[in-house]
Order: sequence, then C-alpha cells, then structure tokens
Amino acid sequence: MGEAIRLPHGYWSDGHHCREVILRAFTGHDEEFVSELVLDTPPVVLSTELLLRCIQRMERLETVDRR
Repeated sequence: MGEAIRLPHGYWSDGHHCREVILRAFTGHDEEFVSELVLDTPPVVLSTELLLRCIQRMERLETVDRR
C-alpha cells in the first residue's frame, strides 16, 4: 500500500471534502513517462499527470481525474 498524505486544505469533489490521499512510490515507468514529456509539456500539466499516475486512493472517491 502507498503512503497516506494529508492535504492541508483538502479537495472538494461532488460535495465531499477529501483530506487524505494515498500515493504509491514513483516507479521506473513514471520516470520514463516524465522523461518523454518534460520537453513538450508545461510544468503544471506534467505535475498533474504524474500525480494522477501515483494516486492510489483519495478517501471516498472511486476514481480520480483531472477535474
């Protein structure tokens, strides 16, 4: 299982205030993903995509997307 991270201000989704996210460790596949996108991708998009890849769970949410 990944590591639990407490979000200081939380995240609102569909009326739920989520304060904890479980992140998995960064893998070689993630490194490869970053190395392929880093030249073409704005930093905010890169960090969003990387976080989406590493989130295992966010409290009550069944899925986590870019919203």
